[in-house]
Amino acid sequence: MKKLSQAMNLVPILVGFLLTLCAVLFLTWVYLEGGGRDREVVPFLLIVAMLPSLVSGILILRVVYKLWSAIQSGSPRTSPGTAIGLLFVPLFNLYWVFEAYWGLAKDYNRFIREKNLLAPVLSEQLAVSVCILILLSLIPVVGFLFFLINIVLQLVFVASLIRCFNSMVALAEAGNP
Repeated sequence: MKKLSQAMNLVPILVGFLLTLCAVLFLTWVYLEGGGRDREVVPFLLIVAMLPSLVSGILILRVVYKLWSAIQSGSPRTSPGTAIGLLFVPLFNLYWVFEAYWGLAKDYNRFIREKNLLAPVLSEQLAVSVCILILLSLIPVVGFLFFLINIVLQLVFVASLIRCFNSMVALAEAGNP
């Protein structure tokens, strides 16, 4: 396993979120100020505006996958492929996001406790907060505010995932599990 760079992972995620934010704000302005055809095209352009955020989400899932992979020698609740794959099942993913994120935090913490490893603890409260904000972001109109808050929490969460993964890589290089 190779360590992950905080900058090389967090910067593209942040840029994707910021591009989406700027595009959505611009399209909101066009919708509110425009008339006729301008207003009609905005819903279609919103789909395009969400693409950078989709890329950010994929980059986040890559980090989640890597940490799930790092704890497979313990007794995790799921495999990395299942953890990520079930997030793409419509409606079921509303439940599964808690297993993939919050379950990862719980399983990782149990793993380092059982193996008696000197590794950073992953905040279970942060993981569940990200999950809840993901769901709240789906609420029409006010969900955008939850999305904005979640951008910050997701960046903190991914930074902690990377820190935990890198500590697992360092322990593996030193001869620990």
